[in-house]
Amino acid sequence: MKPLTLEELLQNINTLPPIPSLVIHVLELLDDKNSDTRLISDQLACDPALTASILAVCNSGYYSVRQEITSIQMAISYLGRNTIKRILITSLVSRYYQNLPKGYEAYPGQLWEHCIAVAIFAELLGEHSAQLNRDTLFTVGLLHDVGKIVLNSLLHEEYQKVLEITRQNSRPFEEVERELFGFTHGEAGAYLLEKWKMPSVFIDVARHHCSPAPSHAPEVHVVAAANTMARSMGLGTDIYIVECAPDHPLLDKISQQEGMMEDLIARFQQSFQRTSELYRNAVK
Repeated sequence: MKPLTLEELLQNINTLPPIPSLVIHVLELLDDKNSDTRLISDQLACDPALTASILAVCNSGYYSVRQEITSIQMAISYLGRNTIKRILITSLVSRYYQNLPKGYEAYPGQLWEHCIAVAIFAELLGEHSAQLNRDTLFTVGLLHDVGKIVLNSLLHEEYQKVLEITRQNSRPFEEVERELFGFTHGEAGAYLLEKWKMPSVFIDVARHHCSPAPSHAPEVHVVAAANTMARSMGLGTDIYIVECAPDHPLLDKISQQEGMMEDLIARFQQSFQRTSELYRNAVK
């Protein structure tokens, strides 16, 4: 096919379901420490299904609250704004990941599993830096491949060619995307997150997670390492590529400390199935 420009493709991005303006407003309120929690609760009450999903996650046992959480205001009080922001975004975007057209994934939910895996690894890797927010790392990890949803939704037949070439020739997704389309899923994802008015770190992670430069934000490097870990365990939409041992400077440091890599993988395995099922069930 003739390579498109990103602008030409994204003229059609309005065919994708947008994040509701209500959610964007709520995210802004959650970021404002001076905003009234009652106002946040009242705003989310306008979307009963999303509110129910958030409360289902809060009461699932995952967060070990001592009593039933019955309102968004109560959830913010018990769990904090960053955790509620994480739950809100995860509950919302899981709908996008779990409704991909047939043929994109080797099995239903494959991309969702990969993104959950990257989110969990990013959160765990973030424990090694006091300057990084673990809830933010989880969320940017979850959204790092949102561009694959964009390309598959707008170029479904053409994107099957990307999968075919990737499988047959063991080539990276982003290399084949640029060859066929002239841009990558990272660039498409960054555009979508800009449209959704997400923070700049979300946009940077989406755009650069495949090839971070030293000047990029720490979150970009953590998600790149998390992505490497997920793929090395066979959790990725490019699992047809034969992966070697995890190779990333951050992971090299962990590997050099006795028992740390084994501990990282063990903790990931404990969390992965529980987390993916938690959000899958919450949005049914």
